[in-house]
Amino acid sequence: MSSTAMEGYERYHQFMDKLAECNVDEYIDLPMIAVMGDTSSGKSSLLSNISLVELPSADSLTTRCPIMLKMHYASGRSACVNVSWKDKPNAAGVDFEERRIKEENWGSITSAIADAQSHIIQKSGKGVARDIVSVDMSGPHCENLTLIDLPGIVRTTGKGESTTLSKDIQGLMNDYLSNPRCVILAVHLCNVNYHNSQILAEAEKVDPEGKRTIPVLTKPDLIDEGGEMDVKDLLLGAKTDSYFHMVKGRRQAALNNGESIEECLKDEE
Repeated sequence: MSSTAMEGYERYHQFMDKLAECNVDEYIDLPMIAVMGDTSSGKSSLLSNISLVELPSADSLTTRCPIMLKMHYASGRSACVNVSWKDKPNAAGVDFEERRIKEENWGSITSAIADAQSHIIQKSGKGVARDIVSVDMSGPHCENLTLIDLPGIVRTTGKGESTTLSKDIQGLMNDYLSNPRCVILAVHLCNVNYHNSQILAEAEKVDPEGKRTIPVLTKPDLIDEGGEMDVKDLLLGAKTDSYFHMVKGRRQAALNNGESIEECLKDEE
């Protein structure tokens, strides 16, 4: 692509991001890429691998509201973390003080994202919110893309959790699924039969021809012995009309030990 074409695309990209900031998507369908799937299926790790940004991750439900990564290519790394309210509470102290991250404190971006999400949940009083953690980032590692991480699908709730948690997550996910201009990155665990995948079933309802659905298999290290052929068939399109992609992120132990994306990628070589 020529430099002139790239500059035109970047201006278009920035314009779309600005429209999203102004909540124009409440009135028209904006193009976007959203990552969806079960909780603990590797959604956030997938985005971390694409963006090389350490997103908050744990063995429990960690994404409680949409996290929008607005990536732009640049020679140096910088980022701004802020909150874009969809349902702004009518109370004092709801404005989030934006966090600016530069090269020298790049490691603080994870805590800044976590703080923004905590602010939304605390001020909204909800277990899951529509309000967005906006991460505007630039760097030599960035593709000119905007990606959205959504809360993972849950089917039951535990002690101290809202009884409407599952319904609230489904409602939020439906907002993105119903957008005909939203590309669905449907994340599915390798060791779970694809017939049991809720996100693949939900995507098929709104996109029966699979024109805007990209199915992604995660955690291939969990494939049971003897189950390799089922995964191979998905990758080769032998079982469905869609060709699955497969990625391997960091294990939970690596996340808990603070191993970086770069370290884990090196271990894979």
